[in-house]
Amino acid sequence: MSLARGLACSLLLLALAACARTPAPPPALADAEIEAIRTRLAADVAVLASDEFGGRKPGTPGEERTVEFLISEFEAAGLVSGTNDPGSAWRAPVDLISTTPQASAVAFEIEGRAVPIAEQDAAAFTTRRRVLLQAGPNLGSELVFVGREGAELPAETAAGQILVMLGEPGVSPRRRAALFAKNPVAIVTVVEDEKAIGDTRAARGRERVLLASEEEVRLSAFVTEAAMERVLGKAAWRALERGADTRDFVPTTIPARVTIEATSNRREFTSSNVIGLLPGTNEAAGAVLVLGHWDHLGQCGEPPDAICNGAVDNASGIAAMIELARRLAASGPHDRDIYVLATSAEESGLLGAKTFAENPPLPLENIVAAFNFDT
Repeated sequence: MSLARGLACSLLLLALAACARTPAPPPALADAEIEAIRTRLAADVAVLASDEFGGRKPGTPGEERTVEFLISEFEAAGLVSGTNDPGSAWRAPVDLISTTPQASAVAFEIEGRAVPIAEQDAAAFTTRRRVLLQAGPNLGSELVFVGREGAELPAETAAGQILVMLGEPGVSPRRRAALFAKNPVAIVTVVEDEKAIGDTRAARGRERVLLASEEEVRLSAFVTEAAMERVLGKAAWRALERGADTRDFVPTTIPARVTIEATSNRREFTSSNVIGLLPGTNEAAGAVLVLGHWDHLGQCGEPPDAICNGAVDNASGIAAMIELARRLAASGPHDRDIYVLATSAEESGLLGAKTFAENPPLPLENIVAAFNFDT
């Protein structure tokens, strides 16, 4: 089914949802009208996916061009602002943090002996610009070896300490999250070798975008087994590892000091959801929500074609949503309010949608149906 004909089906469903009573079905679209829809869809996709919009990444000039285009098209279609905030028409703020790891260093000291750890044997990560942590005997926080413990670790054992855990591929991220929930000041994960450190850097070294309201200041470090053998001695470290697999294992304090430093390129900025509204005639009938995400990945390719334009994901979905708004406005008024929502930061984890759900312009229970356009 073509996007234009699919749009016609969507229009029928939305018309049904927008009415508190069963309406007469809209007439079938003539071929000429379908062709006109195709032309408008193609034009909107061409604008949104143009190089001028830079891949529509939140927090870039491409975002501002995208938001201005959406507001212009919503207004032209006959919508009004749906933010229900006189101080911020059309734009509902989405407060974000962008963080990209930069540099890190890990060093130990035991019995007065300094044990620097080579770059290939350790890595540390934080969402803050810089974190410098020193812990050990007489420093308030100590190194506590927790082996393979996770959610079952007593909170009083973890709180305020540096937890040293054994890494397990596919399992350790969940365990690490469970341990962080118990409020340690940092977690050091011991991995097999230098390759594991490299893989960790590759996985964690990319930009991460998160909601400012959800940021948790976590310091995560990773060191190799060889590094721990140099700190404690091979026999002592191997004894700790073996003990972690026994039924009577209990967390053990490691009598060493550790210094962990991590930095990141951090930026705080406000993006925007764009919200339009077609007011209904029956306030008691509730509302219908039409939504799609406007953002894409920005520049993620290699020169000379570095821009990821996002024609499919999700310029075409937004174009379909705009066309639906035009046609719903032309066929109204409808019984129910119709909110048209273009969300930000979907590519980073549905962050704009989460913000809408946490700070909606209407009670969520008033929404009787929602239609998401993601192509």
